[in-house]
Amino acid sequence: MRLGEEALLEMDVGRCLATLISMKAKQIESYGGQDAWDKLSAEEKAGADNQIIRDIGKQVFDALEVADQEKLTRFIRTGCCMHKDLNCVKGGAKAMAEMWVRLKKTPPIILANKDNAAVLANLSSGAERNATEKRAEEVSKRGGVHATTLGGMIFKNKDTKKGQQDTYIWYMEQHIGYRISFPDVSNTRYGSHGEAAATIIVYRDHFLSFMEAIRDAKDKPGETNIEKNFSTAIKDIPTLTELCVLALYNIAVSRPFMSHVRTHENILKLREFFEKKATFLQSIIDKPALWTGDEVLHETGCLDGREWDEWSLKVLDAIKALKQQLPDLDQAVIAFVQGARETFVERFSEEFKNGGDIDKMTESELDTLYFSSTNDANEGGLGSWRRGQARRPAETLLKFNASFMGSRNDTEKFIQHKLTEEEDHLYLMRTARQRDESGHQKALKLAQIRADEEKIRENRRKETQRGEKRQKQANELLEAVKELALTDADIDNLKNDALILQLECHREIEKQRLTGDSGNSSPETGVETIPLKSHMKNKAQRIPELKKAVARFHARGETKEGANELLNRVLETNKQGGEDHLYESDNDDL
Repeated sequence: MRLGEEALLEMDVGRCLATLISMKAKQIESYGGQDAWDKLSAEEKAGADNQIIRDIGKQVFDALEVADQEKLTRFIRTGCCMHKDLNCVKGGAKAMAEMWVRLKKTPPIILANKDNAAVLANLSSGAERNATEKRAEEVSKRGGVHATTLGGMIFKNKDTKKGQQDTYIWYMEQHIGYRISFPDVSNTRYGSHGEAAATIIVYRDHFLSFMEAIRDAKDKPGETNIEKNFSTAIKDIPTLTELCVLALYNIAVSRPFMSHVRTHENILKLREFFEKKATFLQSIIDKPALWTGDEVLHETGCLDGREWDEWSLKVLDAIKALKQQLPDLDQAVIAFVQGARETFVERFSEEFKNGGDIDKMTESELDTLYFSSTNDANEGGLGSWRRGQARRPAETLLKFNASFMGSRNDTEKFIQHKLTEEEDHLYLMRTARQRDESGHQKALKLAQIRADEEKIRENRRKETQRGEKRQKQANELLEAVKELALTDADIDNLKNDALILQLECHREIEKQRLTGDSGNSSPETGVETIPLKSHMKNKAQRIPELKKAVARFHARGETKEGANELLNRVLETNKQGGEDHLYESDNDDL
């Protein structure tokens, strides 16, 4: 469109008219003649006119050199560096959680919400779990990130009416000598989980004594479930190990990374820094002692190589004091940094890959173009809107935008110096009244309501389709379980579709009997189960897995009749939408 407009503006009047008249005549003919054209609406005619300009632009584009065409069609997506770091931490935390199972180590203690805690309260280590207990155990959270989340709910809740808030601040000021503000985990600030982990590690003894103090200060001494979970977490060795790793990553990677991208604002010129980060993370994987050794040097232990600041030294000293109690610290560091590096390299630095659009750019182009390294401009505006709504609930979006733009652009100064005549001010007031009377805000609300209603209809349609699909799948499994193939000969004779159904029958049976999921092994017990569907691409891969499943079926003493009864009961319940989701709540304050 822009190329077409520029081409027309560069033509002299005669050539411009000749071009447009010729193309317009062909277009009217394509619509069926003048009579058909006259019947079109104004919007349709405007769209057709725009198409002519686009056609001219395409002719200009086709005449360009290939290199110039590539410049015009280049699409570069970089993303926000703050989100990149956040997702690297998520990738690291996930890898660290998987490490405990993979190495058969004792994982962090379960930090169940109130409902699940009641279900799990009387469990003994060797006792057989019923379905409710299994479900409660599966969905309950654990680990360093959840511990920092609980800390945020207690010490700096986004709802100022909840948690300890001022009591915590006063206690720390009294016992340490200055205020220790807990990082804003409750509002998911960038780097807040790492900062919170570091704060907990450095002041762990004070947190423990504070939790005891608030427990005993109540009219009826005791702990809420959240308070109990937090106290338990910061005494648990595996959870402390995860907190130490989060703290180390925060001071050595996240803080210097975020500092660098904020001071080097053009992300197009950060390729060298991104490569440096990937190399640095690999050095920690190869030698975790760079973080966990007796002497942690800033030259090799910090991403930017700068000297440790006072806070970082406090964190390192606190971890050093705990190190002897944390036998799995090195393994946890390796797992976390591997997960963070894989996330960073494979997903969040893809824009710098060899042969990509940024790689093809010249130094001159890199200097000319500017892509912000963060999304602060947008998120800052959204944050201002949210705070503005809290202070002025009746303010419309139009009014907020006008006020925000006026302040940002220094419009008041422009008015004072340029709009000095009375007629100017009368015009502004008339225009403002016209906007107020235009019903803009009402139209915006109606558009939002219509969009919500459309989304509701679409979601209901999709849910109906999902329900029909679930019912169809359940019916297929109910038929397949009646004809379970339990011998190698029967399995070898199965067609591919029947083979898939047999695998699904055994998957559901094992899920009910062993509480495993659809991975290669149950995350809690290590018992082998049927692989994911995506890991079995063809019949040759499916047959051996079905034979293994049948062998496990016989080893458990299962019978065809028992399996038939089990699946009938489970699948009929699922078809009716009767699955129990009681223990999936994320609200630990229930």
